[in-house]
Order: sequence, then structure tokens, then C-alpha cells
Amino acid sequence: MNRLLTDTKQLDRLIQESTGPCLSLEVPTQNDPVQSKHNNLVVRTIVKEATTLIDNMVAPDNVKKDLKFKLISIYETIDFKYSWHGIGIYISPAIVMYVHFPFHVTKRINLGQRFIIRNVLKLKQYMEPYKVLLLTSNKIRLFTVAGDVLEEVNDSHFPMTYDEEYEYSKLVMGNSYGYTMKGFEKDRAAMQQSRINTFFNEADEMLKNYADDVNQNVVLAGTEEVLANYERSSGGALVVGEVTGSYNDYNLKIMAEKAWQCIREYKYARTKEAITLLDEQRGGNLVVSGADDVLNVAKEGRGQVLYVEKDYQYTKDPLGVYDLVDEAILTILEKNGDIVITENDELIGYGRIAMKLRY
Repeated sequence: MNRLLTDTKQLDRLIQESTGPCLSLEVPTQNDPVQSKHNNLVVRTIVKEATTLIDNMVAPDNVKKDLKFKLISIYETIDFKYSWHGIGIYISPAIVMYVHFPFHVTKRINLGQRFIIRNVLKLKQYMEPYKVLLLTSNKIRLFTVAGDVLEEVNDSHFPMTYDEEYEYSKLVMGNSYGYTMKGFEKDRAAMQQSRINTFFNEADEMLKNYADDVNQNVVLAGTEEVLANYERSSGGALVVGEVTGSYNDYNLKIMAEKAWQCIREYKYARTKEAITLLDEQRGGNLVVSGADDVLNVAKEGRGQVLYVEKDYQYTKDPLGVYDLVDEAILTILEKNGDIVITENDELIGYGRIAMKLRY
């Protein structure tokens, strides 16, 4: 079983679900196959807590029975060998789903009209598809990747194969005793490099049709020599990272894991850049902070980008169930705004939540 849910449409269904009761469980786990029994025990304990919560909810018995049955059924399907840093379980009348989180989460159990969605949104950011271009001296392969799950592109353009054919220079007359090979090796090396450059240039131009048009990032993979050749031969404007090594069918999984690490580092750097940009714009009238003000401008439709720490909650509900931050997130999504989920404590100066306005 894949470590991660790579279909972001399924995550969208979860985010948009509003037909309660919606049960959300988010459980921290250890990213180590050796700890699979420990992870199983931790999740089983949370599942028992959740069944008690269901028993105590105000709802018809058949609704409670259905929720508990779905919860136990999905728990029994979880692959604990690949738990990453956390597991999320989500149950409603229409949805039964679990996901692995590639980042740390805190324990949460919630039963309400909607799912808790902060970590789901962050997971969706992580799972945006990207491309891996695997380079060798005679072949270029292209992969579409979500997380560390590869799917190779096989069509009329990729894979691309380089056939080494030389146009040999004519033998140069040396003297009356015969012919020499003067200049031959020099010409052959120059011709070979020129053809390799052309080969990589063609691949780079073709790549734009697969990545640029859909705004996907690209990670290069190959030996140091081949990567250097490619960089000299092409613009590489779409490239955000490199994985060095010799890769073929037997170790593509290792390549995928390293490529995804590149993407995670790139996305984290982009988040830090977004926070820096927010800081620079703070002195004007296009940034508001604090949950109440953020929610108000979100409802007015003026919110362009919402920034919020992943575990920040703000509620005026005495029972602590109704989270105004989640309402702000849903409002922004409904009005086609963007969401940036940051790590904890990265927005302390903004009261842990901020909004960049459209106007």
C-alpha cells in the first residue's frame, strides 16, 4: 500500500464535507517500520477514546453504530509499517478515509459538523504533483510524481533515446608515406558534445509542455557528470532541486524518496519566503492579523492569502468545539483565496494568523 494518499481530489472531498457527524482523529506516530507495533497500539488507544466519544454523543443509535463500525473497519486496514509522522482517520456518513502525514502532528479527536482540516490542507500542499526528469548519457525518462509515488510518462516524446552516431572527419593527408588521424579525435569529441547538448536542449523544451503549462516543479536525477552537462545545455528554469546518483528500475523508489525530500525542502523555503513578503507588506493597509479581524475580512471577500499556524485554534464556544480559524479557512476557500499553513510559532507576531488582502 502506498504510504500516502496521492489523490488530492479525495482530500478536497474531505475538506468540503459538511454533512455531519464528522469524526476526525489525528495521531502522532513514529516514522520507523520497526515501530509498527507501537504505532498500532497508539492508534488503537485513540480509536477506543473515539468510540467512547461516539457513545456519549446525542444522536440516534443507528448513527452511532454506523460511525463505530466504519471506524473499526478503517482502523483494521491501516498499514502501520509506513506510518510516517502521523495518521489521520476521517469518518462521516459519506466518507471513510485514512491518511499518513509526512510531517509531525499533535493528537486531536473531534466530533462535529465538519472535519478538522488544517493538517489535511497542509498535506494537500505537500501532495501537489511534480515531475522528475531522470537523465543518463543515452536516455531521458520523465515521471509524474505525487509524494514519493512515481508514474512514468510513456508517449511519443518520452522516454527520449540518444543514438550515438558520428560523422567522421576525413582523414588528413600527412606525408608521402600514408595517412594520419590528425584532428580526428578532437573533431569527434566536439561533435559528440554538440549532439549531447542538442539532445538535452530538446528534452528541456519538451519538458515545458509537461510541467510549465500546469505549473509543476521539476527535480533532476542523474550522475554529477550528466547533471552538469544538462545544466550547461539548457535553461532549467523549472528545476527546483537535484538528486545525484545512478538510477534504474531497481532503485527508482530511492530516487523518488530523495526527490520528494527536495520538494519538501523547496516548499518549506517558499513558505518562509511568503512570510518574509508578508512582513514587508505589514506596514500598509493590505495585511490584517488576529482571528476576529481575519474572519471579518474573509467574509467581506477581501482576503487573498490566509496564513495560519497548523495547530492554532481560536474559539468563543464555551465547550471549545467551534473553531473560528477553521471557519476563516473555509470562507477563504469558498471565495477562491489561497491558504498557507505554517509551522507553529512562525506567526507569533501576528497572533498566529494573518491575512493578505486583495484591496
